[in-house]
Amino acid sequence: QGPGAGLLSGLKLPLWGAGGARRPTDASGSQALPAVAQLGLLVAVERARGDQSFWAPYIQSLPAAPSCAWAMPPQQLKAALVALGPTAEGWGAAVERARAGVYGRAEAAVRMYGRHLDVELDVEDVVWGMGQVSSRASSAFSDL
Repeated sequence: QGPGAGLLSGLKLPLWGAGGARRPTDASGSQALPAVAQLGLLVAVERARGDQSFWAPYIQSLPAAPSCAWAMPPQQLKAALVALGPTAEGWGAAVERARAGVYGRAEAAVRMYGRHLDVELDVEDVVWGMGQVSSRASSAFSDL
């Protein structure tokens, strides 16, 4: 058994490999969570495991706050957009849509998989995990 073994046992996570614009479905026929939400959930689980996680050294190296615009506190985002000037016109609304999407997917992840995990997670934990994934794989996940 390798790192993370046991986490996926009992979880029927319809992980990557579907290709195309359609997401895979799970055994019940429901649409699967996007890969960024699934991986964000797994990263959040490893953070919750703390020093017991095989991945603890890597998780501990991650920033406390993801470096995504949608993760910025509202005042910080506003200041950043003002600093960009007219070129940032319309970005505020786009960031808010992205934030709503991230929170919606995190809520779905907790609702669908939370009871099956060996740690307790809330929506903010999964949002943090999704932010870490998103900030490190800018082109790999187009379904935020």
